[in-house]
Amino acid sequence: MFPQLPSLRLLQRCALGMAALLGVASTAARAQYVAGRTYFGQNNYVEYRAGNAPLLLAAPHDGALRPAALPDRTCPDATSVTDANTQALVRALDSAFTRRYACQAHLVVSHLARVKLDPNRPLPEASCGNALATQAWREYHGFLDDAAAQVGAVVGRRGLFLELHGHGHAIARIELGYLLTASELRRPDAQVLALADSTSIWGLVTAQPSGRAALPGLVRGPSALGTLLAARGYPAVPSQQDPAPQSADPYFNGGYSTFRHGSYRNAGPVDAIQAETHAPGLRNSATNRRRFADTLAVALGTYLRMYYGWQPCRALPTGVAQPEPASACAVQVDAAGRALVLGPGCGAKRLLLYDLRGALRFQADLRGDERLPLPPLAPGLYVVRLEWLQQAPSRAIKIMLP
Repeated sequence: MFPQLPSLRLLQRCALGMAALLGVASTAARAQYVAGRTYFGQNNYVEYRAGNAPLLLAAPHDGALRPAALPDRTCPDATSVTDANTQALVRALDSAFTRRYACQAHLVVSHLARVKLDPNRPLPEASCGNALATQAWREYHGFLDDAAAQVGAVVGRRGLFLELHGHGHAIARIELGYLLTASELRRPDAQVLALADSTSIWGLVTAQPSGRAALPGLVRGPSALGTLLAARGYPAVPSQQDPAPQSADPYFNGGYSTFRHGSYRNAGPVDAIQAETHAPGLRNSATNRRRFADTLAVALGTYLRMYYGWQPCRALPTGVAQPEPASACAVQVDAAGRALVLGPGCGAKRLLLYDLRGALRFQADLRGDERLPLPPLAPGLYVVRLEWLQQAPSRAIKIMLP
């Protein structure tokens, strides 16, 4: 994320040139993606769950892994502050979206601690030159590229990319970044519309009948994403209720990922918005995260239907097995705490085990009733995620390891 900088436009152009020069390796050659299936990069540092909705969700700054093979980032301007609970928040949002609309977003998560990798930066600053961190950076952006390509493969379809972050600013409001600085947002609408091709939603602007004149309404009009959130009790800027930050207010207007994967200068089929969330009352407890995630899922569903012509999935496609009830999917820990035992009749195809920080600790493909030996793990509470076929939603079960 970039705070308001006088040289943002120059920085963006440099970042794009650098990405083109260094290359962002696509993972398309590696896998034919199946919606609902989870894929991992090298060493499980980056996770991608393929979706079937024109929505990309990502959390780059709440990983827990600190492998000794990766040195801490110490290059100039390296930032290491964790956006606490944003991974849990993006997963809650993903679940709420699936629950409400029977569709799955594309989901990308970095499991590396930010001190090891910052995916929301140009490569030299993101990895500080470490080869393993560079590979993870390429995977993070490669998965997003592949998700965008899947959205764009549907004739005439555009999509939306939302990257979730956390801020510690004094004003408890959501800061939505479109690559417009705070000073640019304070301009009158007649001047803001002249900046349309410099935003991360330029593709969406050009799709409107009024062209660039639609920009002010898209970022702070009655149907803007910030307005939809504020109307549901979550103040946001920009919005109709709060059109622009005041001159003394800190404000994050979008970072490398928003620029890289959005439709700046109409590049690509996906528009991008960076969402900077505050902690109090929003991401500081599981209850608050679930409540906000459900609100944001509703706002995104409204936004996608209004501007992208999207319709919720009413039912799973023919031939895709419906998931069995959670009660039929018993997962138990053996007495020694060294294996997971799955009960009969579950039918799940994949099992993933996460700790409470959201770090992946174990995964396995399933072939029926079975006993799965576990690697050495610390005692405590873990979350088992079971996945079925294609678009069938996953289920989460809490377990305690002795």
